[in-house]
Amino acid sequence: MSYTLGLGPLDAVVGEVPGGSNVVILGPPMSHKSEVAKILMHRALEREEGVIYISTNDTGEKLLDWFDSNGLDLEPHGDRFGIIDCVSASVNVGLSGPIHPSIRQVNGPMDMAGITIEVTDLLNTLWRKQNISKVWVFVDSLSIILMYAKLPTVFRFLHVLTSTVRKIDAMGMFLVEEGMHDEQSMVTINQLVQGVIEVRKDNDAKAMRVVGLQSTPSEWYKYNVQKGNIQFLEEGP
Repeated sequence: MSYTLGLGPLDAVVGEVPGGSNVVILGPPMSHKSEVAKILMHRALEREEGVIYISTNDTGEKLLDWFDSNGLDLEPHGDRFGIIDCVSASVNVGLSGPIHPSIRQVNGPMDMAGITIEVTDLLNTLWRKQNISKVWVFVDSLSIILMYAKLPTVFRFLHVLTSTVRKIDAMGMFLVEEGMHDEQSMVTINQLVQGVIEVRKDNDAKAMRVVGLQSTPSEWYKYNVQKGNIQFLEEGP
């Protein structure tokens, strides 16, 4: 089993990614990496694949609003995705319960046991009950979890999650803020993943490349994100 990243020229270079792969999306603020992840989620749903989106940055409601405001309709895919909302409970919103049947709430980004339980339940629904063979697991973002918990605790959580992805031939995507973590943290993360999508921002120009999913890093490719679409421009420097 293999997956298409959905990243235009990078797909042409990397080809299909083997199932069971875990990939980091690494980049600085204002590089639109979170928007890239959401667009990849929607593209996976359009291919009739399943998605679990763990949100530590935005409430589930705000996440749904983003898709709606960018013209990416989730309603036709409502039975093939689940959002694990790690924000609402910690900021005392959504106390009456999730506003959408696809949203699950946990106590906060530090509630890694709760996140793991919800991931397991959603995987059981998508993979076993609905017989969806291809499932994506997004963590947006791992950096927030590292802010709340010590590295050994995060390592155990990440080890369980990446092992689960490998076991069922899913695809794991973990967003990480560049420059936010020390070398030990980055080494710990990198030893559990098979590749990195690096994004960068120079003035108004943004570019991305893939490292680790092939023998050598790809070239940098310039891109922009507008209204729910990733637009690739000419090759970057």
